[in-house]
Amino acid sequence: MDEQLAFAAAAEPTHSPFLRDPRPHGPALTTSALQCKHDVDDLADTLLALAAQMGSVTPVTESAVVACALDLQRLGLVMEHDLRQRDRLTLELRDVQRELRRVRLDLVDSRAHEQRARHSAFHDPLTGLPNRTSFAERARRALAWHEPEARELGLLYIDLDEFKSINDLYGHAVGDELLKIIAARLTDAVRKQDWISRHGGDEFLCLLVEIQSEQQLVFTAQRLFDSVAAPCQIGCLTLSVTPSIGIALYPHHGTTVEALLESADAAMFWAKKHRLGHAFFQPVAARLAQP
Repeated sequence: MDEQLAFAAAAEPTHSPFLRDPRPHGPALTTSALQCKHDVDDLADTLLALAAQMGSVTPVTESAVVACALDLQRLGLVMEHDLRQRDRLTLELRDVQRELRRVRLDLVDSRAHEQRARHSAFHDPLTGLPNRTSFAERARRALAWHEPEARELGLLYIDLDEFKSINDLYGHAVGDELLKIIAARLTDAVRKQDWISRHGGDEFLCLLVEIQSEQQLVFTAQRLFDSVAAPCQIGCLTLSVTPSIGIALYPHHGTTVEALLESADAAMFWAKKHRLGHAFFQPVAARLAQP
């Protein structure tokens, strides 16, 4: 009888140390669950072996021991199923995490590609300056901003004199380096709110906002002229190139981007023809009247 009581105490689930809940997490949880499952299996095997040896006890006691052992076996199967289910869910979770990382990287790459594509669409690949498309958009916004109060806005059309001869004499690689240097100089010569762009070839545009006077335009044109005309060192070569600059003023010489460009272009050709360096746009009649 004492043996039966001792066995019953050992078989009581609430008194089994391997059935207590120590609340482990992560890998420790898996290790603890596996150990618990192994302990349940061992106890079931022990009970079955004990039941086979209980020839002197009553059939009721023997049946109770066998039933307890079978319950433990079922518990072990449930635990094994739960562990397998947990492993499956863990693998699925890892797959989902990998997929999320892949999607996140794809999204970052897509955004970077979009930014590069947008930059390429609005910037000159050689100099990095805004291109024609970017200039047209910026100029239209500037006109819309200046128009309500009729504030003046200046457009300078810059063309390099005899640039083709530099390309012919030293090659396009040297010409490209010269264009990069001039682009940087033009950018440094204007205010932060002003806008330098490459119009194509050896032509550049400068958009000046919130102009206070024509004298301000003249001063800016002279500063741009001096910046471009300064000698450029490219390898062992020292090159000099001068610009011709045409000046158009909104709204006096045009009220649209296209009209201002046309006026500034005409003024640039006038300055180049007469070797003036820079010149304001004048109507054809006024130019013809000059000696």
